[in-house]
Amino acid sequence: MNTTASVHMKEFHWDNEKLNKGEYHEWYALLRRNLSTRGIVYCLNADHTALYRPTEPIQPADPDRQDSYERLKASYDAEMRRFHASFDPAIGLLRSSFTYASKAANDLELALQVVGSPEIKFRNALARL
Repeated sequence: MNTTASVHMKEFHWDNEKLNKGEYHEWYALLRRNLSTRGIVYCLNADHTALYRPTEPIQPADPDRQDSYERLKASYDAEMRRFHASFDPAIGLLRSSFTYASKAANDLELALQVVGSPEIKFRNALARL
């Protein structure tokens, strides 16, 4: 086994519901471990994700404070891009956990077609699996 920070995902070949159910706990444990080693395990749980989501600044009513708001908003936008980018490796782990052309891989790709942020895509894919 690799002793670096990441653990390799085992490829699962889920083509029927019985097999899926029998291997789900192993798959989820490996996914959790991989996300943990990358520091993004919060992606699995919406409540935990909310703890890491940047807080959007409130636009002030006072026009004299607009410059300060613009700086805060630019910082927030950059933080949100980093936050959403943390879901990209999570999506990559989902993809790497299923053999190409398996039913689960196909279901996953269909779930990732939803319109929205990487977080929404990841949540949709998890729900589908």
